[in-house]
Amino acid sequence: MFFAWIGPPAAGSRWFERGAASARQIMSGEPWRAVTALTLHVDAVHVAGNAVATAALLPPIVQRLGPGWGLWLPLLAGTAGNLLSATLYDPRHVAVGASTATFGAIGILAGLRLFATPPRARTRWKPWIVPVACLVLLAFLGAGRDADVLAHGLGLLSGAALGFAASATPRRLLDPSLQWPLVALAALTVIGCWLLALAAPAQ
Repeated sequence: MFFAWIGPPAAGSRWFERGAASARQIMSGEPWRAVTALTLHVDAVHVAGNAVATAALLPPIVQRLGPGWGLWLPLLAGTAGNLLSATLYDPRHVAVGASTATFGAIGILAGLRLFATPPRARTRWKPWIVPVACLVLLAFLGAGRDADVLAHGLGLLSGAALGFAASATPRRLLDPSLQWPLVALAALTVIGCWLLALAAPAQ
């Protein structure tokens, strides 16, 4: 819906000018771009691919952690991937898309699988299967032409760390009464980052 509203990048587009993950501007004091860039896409194929991947990856995370944490962790992983890549890229680098959060979701599932599986179940499969599967997915889905491979990889690693942390989450933090406030807070975080982006002086 957001893509249908703002469309693809075009000359003078305020949304892409203010919200894209520009390495120079993130490092110059606009960290909210690491969030807003996740909501921008270059064309219908780009947004459709991320929508399908998200529809496949979010349900098992939500089933394990609830809708609140199920939204927060991929958002955090995607944001972390964009922030970390901004520190490593040339300042001229600019990126958009939810793919970093999508690979974060893959990492979260990997972290949950590796560290939350009952010990007896672990003996039935090799512990390296999930990491190898993640690398294969990264190669096939995230390393195409114009793909932001570094951000995808960092999103995946951030997701794996968050999945590991979530596997040890006390049950009280997964209380159903906390889930919908967390959903609302995730939405407000994205909206708040866009308000900061649109209010920032043009550079």
